[in-house]
Amino acid sequence: PAFGEVETEGGGLFDVLSSQKVSCVMIDSPTLCRRLPAGSAKLVEANNDAEVKTCILSTVNTPSDGNGLAVFGHLHDLSKVLAAEAQRAHAREEQPSEEEQIVADKTRTQALQKLDTLIGDIWDGLPPNTLFLFTSGVGDAHTLRVAQEQKWKRQQNIGRWGAWTDEAEADLRRLFNRTKHAV
Repeated sequence: PAFGEVETEGGGLFDVLSSQKVSCVMIDSPTLCRRLPAGSAKLVEANNDAEVKTCILSTVNTPSDGNGLAVFGHLHDLSKVLAAEAQRAHAREEQPSEEEQIVADKTRTQALQKLDTLIGDIWDGLPPNTLFLFTSGVGDAHTLRVAQEQKWKRQQNIGRWGAWTDEAEADLRRLFNRTKHAV
């Protein structure tokens, strides 16, 4: 390993942290908890983002053995809303009406605001001297996928979308860049 890197011998993040006397807890959906290997982490199942929040706060506010603690909570609700909106767009097979677009935008905005509130609640409930990292793997990949499918359909003259235009290409590139840089 290079300077500052820990030799892991193929172990995962939880194994590396555990070797440094850091207890690890992974809070995720029952499906992912059963499917993904957790290594040295304790698994806690949570059915929705509110339960993830409760489990995170319960775990970090429980007295520990004095060693470090790393808690990983996976929030899914925003992704579920984005996926549902993308499904509706995919099923539509034509440009949304102005009213449909307003409803979709409002739904996405409300889901993002709910996530923001939830993150604020977690932050407010953490004990002093706690490091809190929030990461997002991707932005709205669901909508990007639908837009890419629409590009192909429009290029093949499938459906009632009309021809692919330079403006549509610019919109797709903007969506791609926004998605690439996460939420």
